[in-house]
Amino acid sequence: MMAVITGNMLRDAFISGVNNLDNHKTQVDELNVFPVPDGDTGTNMTMTVSNAVEELSKLENDAPVGVVAKAISGGCLRGARGNSGVILSLLFRGFSRAMKDHDTADSECLSLALEKGVGYAYKAVMKPSEGTILTVARRASEEVAKKAGELDPVELFDIAVSTAEVALEETPEQLETLKRAGVVDAGGQGLVYIYRGMQSVFRDGTIIKSADGSEAADETDDSIDTALKDKYILDFDLLDNNVSSIEAIKAAAEALGENVSFEGKERAHFHVETSSPDAIISKAFKQGRLSNVSVKNMYEYMQERSRNSDSDSKKAAYAEPVQEADIAVVAVSDGKGIDQMFLDLGAAAIVNGGQTMNPSTEDILAGIESVPSARVLVLANNKNIIMAAEAACGLADRTALTVPTRSIPQGLSAMLSFDPSVSLEENKDLMTEAASKVVTGQVTYAVRDSEFAGKPIKQGSVLCLIDGKIAFTSRAVDRSVVKLAKKICDKESSLLTVIYGNQVTPEDAEKVAEELRKSLPATVEVELIDGGQPVYYYYLSAE
Repeated sequence: MMAVITGNMLRDAFISGVNNLDNHKTQVDELNVFPVPDGDTGTNMTMTVSNAVEELSKLENDAPVGVVAKAISGGCLRGARGNSGVILSLLFRGFSRAMKDHDTADSECLSLALEKGVGYAYKAVMKPSEGTILTVARRASEEVAKKAGELDPVELFDIAVSTAEVALEETPEQLETLKRAGVVDAGGQGLVYIYRGMQSVFRDGTIIKSADGSEAADETDDSIDTALKDKYILDFDLLDNNVSSIEAIKAAAEALGENVSFEGKERAHFHVETSSPDAIISKAFKQGRLSNVSVKNMYEYMQERSRNSDSDSKKAAYAEPVQEADIAVVAVSDGKGIDQMFLDLGAAAIVNGGQTMNPSTEDILAGIESVPSARVLVLANNKNIIMAAEAACGLADRTALTVPTRSIPQGLSAMLSFDPSVSLEENKDLMTEAASKVVTGQVTYAVRDSEFAGKPIKQGSVLCLIDGKIAFTSRAVDRSVVKLAKKICDKESSLLTVIYGNQVTPEDAEKVAEELRKSLPATVEVELIDGGQPVYYYYLSAE
């Protein structure tokens, strides 16, 4: 008699997969090709599947495989973060649909589960690319389908794993960006780690333990990695500096920390994430006078951000009372100043999140359901949040649509086109069109060594992006802003909006604005706004 997969087996296999991914999420994060600060793939995928572990803990032992699959699917979907997380949740939706009403899963059921998951995932991506997690999942499903009538489900899953591993190794031949970087696809690698963890239970009955020794990945603090408890965010200004002192501090910071960045001349501002803030401060003191020294525990900082995210998404910030018949706009935002801009323009609620802290589907859903309106528009404001926003709209208890804005400036422009007197669909079209006309400039820093246009990018370098793509790199933030502004402004431009982040002082921002007014044509008005956003020194938009 052929073996079958029971509910307990699927439950334990999934937990094992989650733990295996959690143990390797840093390696997956490091596969990201572009050096910009990101809601990294491994972290997003781990947070997605870990949310389902909590759902599994609510089930009774010996639950049918269909009930277990449904809990996994629902938990993943609500916890999905980033595009990789949403795709992963859709792959597991296939398990739920194929195993519905089944006590156990045989070979045919497993094959159908993999096939359905691939189908859902491909349909959700507007322009699927080969060489991604989609390819890895599809290749595994296709190979399993060939043997579904001959082997038992455990043997079939062995085929799924081995095929996925081969497909993963071939991803660099399908995507030029991967080939140039010499890495495999991050999402595909994350899926392989999950499959390997599941295989350990199906094949040997062994649940892979998480690195901290617990049976399931720890999600008690909204998935904030407990390894961050010994890390700190260090910021300080060096006064009366010179080239040699800056280089000495940079060398110490890079040796003892990561995500190192600095800016300024007479007053150089340093930022570093480190486990040895005291050692860096000691070395910096030897180079000159220090000011505005700030040391924040990274674990506590991330916990606070997570609490704020929950509070902001579940307790909507209202611009003014919204009537039941009105259309409400929910905006994803990443800074207090930007929050207020959206509210002033008519947004009904704010969901806290952004580049490095992608909100989950459930966070966005809470924002949608917090407003007293039967019709809702969601401004994603980040390309990695669009799919989660669309998933949230699909789960909402009311009619909701996503406006696929890919940046904060696009979102603000879309908000200006919002017209509560026309239909939900017309508003989406109007706002999408307005957003498409915005050219977005972003100034941030490189989180890892990389290369651009054949030239090396060093960790900590200033990165300047136009519509999400690297335009050039620099060593100084202020000069970068002026150069970037000249690139995004054309002869038709009459307004340049400059939104500065929480790493920039008002004084330094005003100096940059004055330099822009001198450097740009007199016909271009420069508007300076305190956005308070993390990660990005500046957002620029030209109109």
